[in-house]
Amino acid sequence: MIYSLGIWEVIVNLIESIFIVIFIEDKLQPKTFKMNSSVVFLLKAIYIFSDSIITDIINYFKIRYEISYAIGLFIVILFTLLFYNDSIAKKIFYSSIYISILMVSDSFATLFINLFLKIPIDESMIGGDFRFLITLIYISSISSLVLITHFIKWKKITESIWNTILFVSVSAMGIFFVQYIVSITVQSFYLFGDKDFTKKLIICSTFFCVLFIILLIYIYVLSYTKDYNNKLYEEKQQLLLEESEYKNLIKSTEALRKLKHDMQHHLTFIKFLSKEKDFDLLNDYVDKYISQIDEIHKFVSTGNPAIDCILSRYLILADDYGIPVSYSLSVPSTFTIDLVQLSSLLGNLWTNAITASKKLIDTNSEKKPFIIFYIRPLENMVLISIENAYDGLTQKTGNGKYYSLKNDRYAGIGLKRINEIVDNNDGLIEINDENYIFSVKIIFPITDTEVSIENNNS
Repeated sequence: MIYSLGIWEVIVNLIESIFIVIFIEDKLQPKTFKMNSSVVFLLKAIYIFSDSIITDIINYFKIRYEISYAIGLFIVILFTLLFYNDSIAKKIFYSSIYISILMVSDSFATLFINLFLKIPIDESMIGGDFRFLITLIYISSISSLVLITHFIKWKKITESIWNTILFVSVSAMGIFFVQYIVSITVQSFYLFGDKDFTKKLIICSTFFCVLFIILLIYIYVLSYTKDYNNKLYEEKQQLLLEESEYKNLIKSTEALRKLKHDMQHHLTFIKFLSKEKDFDLLNDYVDKYISQIDEIHKFVSTGNPAIDCILSRYLILADDYGIPVSYSLSVPSTFTIDLVQLSSLLGNLWTNAITASKKLIDTNSEKKPFIIFYIRPLENMVLISIENAYDGLTQKTGNGKYYSLKNDRYAGIGLKRINEIVDNNDGLIEINDENYIFSVKIIFPITDTEVSIENNNS
């Protein structure tokens, strides 16, 4: 009988360890290893057996509850660090949730046995007559809670290092005090044999467990709400930027219309001066008119209003900052991306390039600023390319994606929006940052490659 109970304890601990993998696998993104998938599976299996053996040892030596659960939390976090890609905060959050599931299941099983079945607590402990029943309830409770969490739509959250430390502290304290109450409950029964008092403590520990889980979920909701508000702010900033680009597009188109309208008057006056042979006044008038066009418009004309507006605006801006620019435009007439999205795409590309170049100027860097930009057909696609010198400092996300070249709080909005527009139009993007040159190359599919007016400053 004792041998059978021992085997059953090992099986229960093994099932508990398997549920760790099932729960975490459902919540976190697995790492991609170079080794064969069967090897990764074997490593996870080794973890399951190792965790089960550690639990057996803890139970055999009757280590205090708060210490055993602290060890359990450490083991689960270690498992997530070894096999999963997500942020530390997310790993700790789900590890804490799982340990809380174990605590709630333990308290529920004890409460059910003692309160409803009227079975003394000592008979549900290891070696007791009802040990099989309480462990069966315990495992059933874990499986039910793991199943429930599977259907909860957890939102993605990001946390700062300080918020992560705070969350770890709250989780550790909660786990410690819950298990401290459980430990007192068991000790009180053996010391005083007061079943009524023991029941009250069991109810108290179960209630505290539930409150602790609610606290974890509340912290999670607060973090998600903060993230959501930040995203709303980013979207608002992006909409303001796109609105500004669109207004510039309308303004630039109107300026071109006025320029074409005024052209007739200028040519009439030039013709008059020519007939009057007032060549001095004619030369002076032509020089002023050309200077006015160069200074105010620097107008690019490809036939695409978005490209013409954005390029005309940012060429003037780059010239004002003293940033050398080389550009070449050969735009297919079938390049028909939505004008607002194209304005936003080009505006963000040029804003990033000019910001990085101006930073070199402001810091008197040895690196000389420059911008090289071109659009040209490439088989059944159109290629947009921009290169600029920068200081070599970039920000990347955990999976290696570029986040920003800037350091302000809401940096990264531009690159994020660029990626969104590329995805929305079935394009591809490649970003490189070698040798202090930041380059972005984007290709979009088109139906054919009939080319419109070409522009360049070469």
